[in-house]
Amino acid sequence: MIKKLFFSIIILLFVNAINAQQNNTFLWRITNPANRQPSYLFGTIHLPQEKFMQLTDSVYCAVNNTDFFYGELDYSNVYKEMSDDDGFFQSKLDYLDSVKKTVGWKRMITSINRTYNVSINPDSLDQFNKFGQDLLANYVEAEPGVTGLDAALSSYAMVLGKTTKGLETFKFQINMLYKIIDARLTDTTLLFDDDIRLTTNLKRFYSNQQFDSLSAIIESINVTYRKIVFDNRNFSMADSIKNISADKTAFFAVGCGHLLGKNGIINLLKEKGLQLSPVFSSNKLSITLLESIFKTGIDNVKKQLKKEKTVTDTEVMPDEKIEEIKEDWQISTAPAKKSPAKKVVVKKMAKTKK
Repeated sequence: MIKKLFFSIIILLFVNAINAQQNNTFLWRITNPANRQPSYLFGTIHLPQEKFMQLTDSVYCAVNNTDFFYGELDYSNVYKEMSDDDGFFQSKLDYLDSVKKTVGWKRMITSINRTYNVSINPDSLDQFNKFGQDLLANYVEAEPGVTGLDAALSSYAMVLGKTTKGLETFKFQINMLYKIIDARLTDTTLLFDDDIRLTTNLKRFYSNQQFDSLSAIIESINVTYRKIVFDNRNFSMADSIKNISADKTAFFAVGCGHLLGKNGIINLLKEKGLQLSPVFSSNKLSITLLESIFKTGIDNVKKQLKKEKTVTDTEVMPDEKIEEIKEDWQISTAPAKKSPAKKVVVKKMAKTKK
């Protein structure tokens, strides 16, 4: 029964995307003059909440029909990057220890205390960090059991056998946060209001795909903040997307704010000679639900393999078995590797199906 349900969903997902509604969309087809095969650009939202996990069938279709998946980060490499072999994180801690002694830092803390009616001690980094976390907690709170959309898409691509990579590195993004701190030391107008206003409006407009409204919000935020968080990164990511799409077919997933405005990735790619066209569809399915269904399939097959004494409780499922599940459940169009042991399992599963 579960497999039949899953197969029906796959049929729904992997049909051609249709122009079902004339609204804004965060999925765009990229046509690079150097490559006959299209790539895709998709705007995500970095908030782990279920209402943002409802994706159109055109998004799943685009991931399926490309060979590479690029997020802002390579989630499979983040933990490796968190090692401090090069002293990166220690240098950031040393920087904070030195900067909190400056006049600019004390002026910033005084302004925060006055604006937000708090009493942060300028010498306490813990109090400063707690203030930032508490201020944004209501806006970025994660729902139980929900991962971020970017990470979920990356996992989905890996299930399909795609190569996953990142347009940026984890350390690059950490460094960006410190650039914002630097900017706040000199720009007295740059506090936390832009963070709150941007996050609030992202939540408000994203689900309804109010593209133009989001674009206006990006253009209206503090100029210094916009350059650090959006403009400078957009130029870099647009260059990477142009180069990658020249000889690969890839799905690019970045925060929706990076797509928008004069210096947004869409406009920058067009200026570089690439063609971008919106992809519309009204059929939606939760990627969380899809992950749950697939996990159920994996668990069921593991139980069957254990009964056949081919997998023990402590043994990791072999890659060839994973490939077999993908094929049997119509997850991937790539043929799975055959082996004598596999043929036996398939026959036994076939009997069960009858």
